[in-house]
Amino acid sequence: MELVRFALGAPVHPVIGEHLVPFLRRHGIVRSEELLTHVHLVIYVALFYHGCYLVGKHVLFPRLVRWRQPAAPQRLLVQSAIHWVSLVQSFVILTLCYASYPLHTHETHPRPEDRVFATTPVNSVLASFALGYFLWDTVISVLYSSIAFALHGAVSSVVFLIGMKPYINYYAGMFLLFELSNPFLNVHWFARHYLPVGSPSHPHAGDARLVRVSSRIALVNDLVFFTVFFFARIAYGYYKIVELALDFYRVRHDPRFMPYGTAFILGGNLVLNVLNAIWFSAMVRTARKQLWGKPSAAAEQKRTT
Repeated sequence: MELVRFALGAPVHPVIGEHLVPFLRRHGIVRSEELLTHVHLVIYVALFYHGCYLVGKHVLFPRLVRWRQPAAPQRLLVQSAIHWVSLVQSFVILTLCYASYPLHTHETHPRPEDRVFATTPVNSVLASFALGYFLWDTVISVLYSSIAFALHGAVSSVVFLIGMKPYINYYAGMFLLFELSNPFLNVHWFARHYLPVGSPSHPHAGDARLVRVSSRIALVNDLVFFTVFFFARIAYGYYKIVELALDFYRVRHDPRFMPYGTAFILGGNLVLNVLNAIWFSAMVRTARKQLWGKPSAAAEQKRTT
């Protein structure tokens, strides 16, 4: 809860409080008082993550990248900084989820109206942190990553923008528990790019003991990663989207119900769940190739006859 109190006590910069917020309100660009109240926090969070990115790009990784990939270091440097930010973000958001989860149950919010329309300070901070990160992630993905990652960031940003009306504030921490797999994802990425695991070009690829230890570390992490990814992002993800859809159905006649926002939230989460399933299938295929390799010609012929 210390992080929540710190965030709630963050001062509003005069440029934001005296100029930006009145401008957004006056021109009807942002009509949600909840979002206007927390817009400074969203901006601070986005700037914080960009600061982490710059520290990674210019301080933490340059020498390591030049040692690992002296021929073409720039792409590895940028991706290392992005994964560093993702790792930091996962610990920050999971800390907030830990504070949020006990305060958002069917005992504390027994009615579907409470779960769809009510708001709490903890989850408002949580949603602000998520929105700040996803806005940053969308921009950085457009510049340096794939369309799939940019789409993931954009959809997540819009979902949390709608959530800041406020709308489904109750569910913010639950859907962000998807981030449970992110620490293991980033360890997997760093192990693949910096440890001598299946990389003959690695400077220490000839050190059998180091290769063996690195491979074991990577294997244990990957087993945990696949397990957590499946249960947190796929099994739990589909369960929660069904629960949310049922709550939407129960409050559909409430005057506060937003049909278009609801459609985007459900459709956006469906897109994210499909992307997660595609990524999980790709990871499983890659893992199978690494563990068993490609079948021999004789084995392939035997299998097809």
